[in-house]
Amino acid sequence: MTDEMYHSLSSKIDTMNFEMALIRKEQLQTKQELREAKDEIAKLRGLQVDTINLELAEVRHEQGQTKQDLIQAKTEIKTIREHQNFDESDTKAADDLTDAQGDASTSSVINSIQKEFQNEKAQTKNVLDQMKTDVALIRSDLNTVMATVKNDIKKVNDTLARAESIHASYNSLSAAQRHTDDTMSLLEKGVQSLKLSVSGINASLEEKCQSGEFGPNNFRPRPTFPWLITIHFQPAFRRTPAIVYGLRFLDVSNEANVRVRGEIMELTNTYFKFKIDEWDNTVLYGAKFSWMACPK
Repeated sequence: MTDEMYHSLSSKIDTMNFEMALIRKEQLQTKQELREAKDEIAKLRGLQVDTINLELAEVRHEQGQTKQDLIQAKTEIKTIREHQNFDESDTKAADDLTDAQGDASTSSVINSIQKEFQNEKAQTKNVLDQMKTDVALIRSDLNTVMATVKNDIKKVNDTLARAESIHASYNSLSAAQRHTDDTMSLLEKGVQSLKLSVSGINASLEEKCQSGEFGPNNFRPRPTFPWLITIHFQPAFRRTPAIVYGLRFLDVSNEANVRVRGEIMELTNTYFKFKIDEWDNTVLYGAKFSWMACPK
């Protein structure tokens, strides 16, 4: 992965993180608005319920008062009728006693009672008409209040439906955010791995191969075998390198078969150990090996 590709991927990751931060902020703001709407609806409901209860109490009080007035009116009418019957009985008896004077007195009393009865009847009718008008107004006001309450309830239901939709959207966004976070985590791990790979490749390209030769060579006294040597890399490799070696020089007695062996005993990124050996009756005076180590 080149630096340009890495920067492009990092820019996309930053953009996605910024967009997710804006979405989270909008979700928090929506939740706050929903809480405020619920509080306002609760206050409105409480206020309307108190108002309705007060108006109903007033209506009940007026109805009770009206009933009391009707009872009094009926009592008065009954009393008037009883007086009327009583007066009629007295008038008849008076007629039997004195015809001329009784007729005049009875007619006057009856006219007075009838006039009073008509007045009471008219007043009672006016009271009843006023009560009917008041009840009609109260019913109209009550219908208006109920319509307002129904409208408010509809608004509350619409708000709750919108809140449920927002909650569902929030859950969907949360799931998408978790998926995005997982994807971003995987991408970041991939980017880190690619960076390490690129760094290793660059380091390998910067490192150079190292080479040299080693080995004993002496006639008298003859070297002692097995012969061991440790070669240190200058400078050390970042990782264990690949190494090759080969026999470059050999000095051996012609009185026996030629037998020589060279092998790496240990290899690290800083050094390697090498052993040269002979066996059986071979007489070895010298052996030199060439080597080359290169970064993997």
